[in-house]
Amino acid sequence: MHSPTPSTHTHQSLTANRRIQQANKRLSVGNLALLLLMSALTFCSIFCPIEDRMHQLLIGALIATAGGALFSQWDQHRKQQKESQDSLWFSTVVNNIADGILTVDTQGKILFASPAIATISGYSPEELVDQPLSILVPEHLLERHNITFTRIANARQSPNCSQRLEAMLKKKCGQIIFIELSYQESLFQGQRVFVGIVRDISKRRQMEEERRQLSLAVRNSPSGVMITNHLGEIEYANPKLLQMTGFTKEEVIGENPRIFSSKEKSREDYERMWQTLLNGDRWYDEFKNKRKDGSHYWVIASIAPMYDDHGSLTHFVSVQEDITSIKQANQAMSEAKEVAESALKARSEFLSNMNHELRTPLNAIIGFAQLLESDPDLPLSPEQNEYTEQIMQSGHHLLALINEVLDLAKAEAGQYQLTPINTNALSITKDSISMIKHLAEQNGIDLKLNTICEKLPPVLADPGKLKQVMINLLSNAIKYNRPDGKVTVIIEEIDTDSIRISVQDTGMGIPAELQGQVSQPFNRLNAEGSNIEGSGIGLALCKNLVELMNGGIGFISEEGQGSTFWIDLPRAEH
Repeated sequence: MHSPTPSTHTHQSLTANRRIQQANKRLSVGNLALLLLMSALTFCSIFCPIEDRMHQLLIGALIATAGGALFSQWDQHRKQQKESQDSLWFSTVVNNIADGILTVDTQGKILFASPAIATISGYSPEELVDQPLSILVPEHLLERHNITFTRIANARQSPNCSQRLEAMLKKKCGQIIFIELSYQESLFQGQRVFVGIVRDISKRRQMEEERRQLSLAVRNSPSGVMITNHLGEIEYANPKLLQMTGFTKEEVIGENPRIFSSKEKSREDYERMWQTLLNGDRWYDEFKNKRKDGSHYWVIASIAPMYDDHGSLTHFVSVQEDITSIKQANQAMSEAKEVAESALKARSEFLSNMNHELRTPLNAIIGFAQLLESDPDLPLSPEQNEYTEQIMQSGHHLLALINEVLDLAKAEAGQYQLTPINTNALSITKDSISMIKHLAEQNGIDLKLNTICEKLPPVLADPGKLKQVMINLLSNAIKYNRPDGKVTVIIEEIDTDSIRISVQDTGMGIPAELQGQVSQPFNRLNAEGSNIEGSGIGLALCKNLVELMNGGIGFISEEGQGSTFWIDLPRAEH
């Protein structure tokens, strides 16, 4: 970018000053000569009287002529000096004004460009003079520019009529900027010309565009926006806030935001809010407000003070989110939770009460069956012995089912009592396999333990509950396996914090669409019609027990390929 240097401006000013000084010097020499001549003639007329009338008149005429010449020269010099001073002032203004000045003839040729044009366009004045004005016009506007300029050039305007418009200018580097152009027709040496003032308004246009976008964003915001002056009087409310409150724009402008108040907040609350805002801090809070029709709604509001460039408080801006539906949903959830907790409590109380009522007759049934089976005085016939065995098996099965239901109820109600201690997970796993081994043999299942490491760190768990979980997982792997299938138990250290026990089977697997229901109580995943015993409680109970021990439980399964269930237990702290 070219721009006039300070030396150029200084040279122009010095030239004008030098012309004035030279004119003053010439005037001083001429004036001195005429004054000497007038003094000599006057001296002669006074001290050397001349009798001849003609000579006296001649000397008088010479004195008058010299005086007239002296006055005439002084008057001409005064006019020239004023013109030089006016020229100097004009040059000073043109060279220092921030707006650019262009003079263009009716053919569109640039005749003059001020130094400020260099800052605006990137062209130096010397590069623009004698160039067409179109050099500053963007390519996509050239055709329209030529049509418009021809129309203006062919239509004479009043010398006092100026025009102002906004346009785009192409800089020397190719950048397009916005300018404000004021131009007026004038005459220069008998030639019609157009004198234009060019001002770069790119920053102003950018700020206006930013303000326009901000205004659109606020107006179309899904949040309610309200702006008040420093006294708290509403100056602006966007459509969303008006929709939330039910008021019109005319009804809220000039009012205090207390017209939305439901009067549920105390005076102390509002005093704390205003003190926070006046200290220059933001305020966040929930408000229960009142609509125009008297109904209530909830908002969460963020209120912030606004300051001008001098640091003086001018406005407050509030952004509000309507959370009425959230509040209502939370209230409904809270009520539903209370109902569920009440129902759970009632169920737990019922099951606890039934514990005694069910266990007592069951234990009696199992006990009498054992007496019948073991009475040496009255031995049972083979048929009676078979019936007694069925009574005992059914009784034990029913008792185990009752125990599982009671355990699940206690776990869900948070009433389960655990005693986490440093536990040897490998030892618990081996004991569990020993207890379930007879079931595997009855079903022809190959059950084996695969330990990655024989020496494992202890875990923090309740030994009894861990054994209960392992027996559940092992019995499921055996019951839902195929004939001559396999069950493999793997115990390993998966990281520095956890021990994993996995139970792999070669059974039927779980269909993908049912895998999300695995932990649901009393859900047997469509196995109700099979001859496999079960209640659908075991996995739900396992999940609760493992999580109560701060562990995790999971599985992977593929239909027809088997399943792998695992539990992760936290390592005990040394």
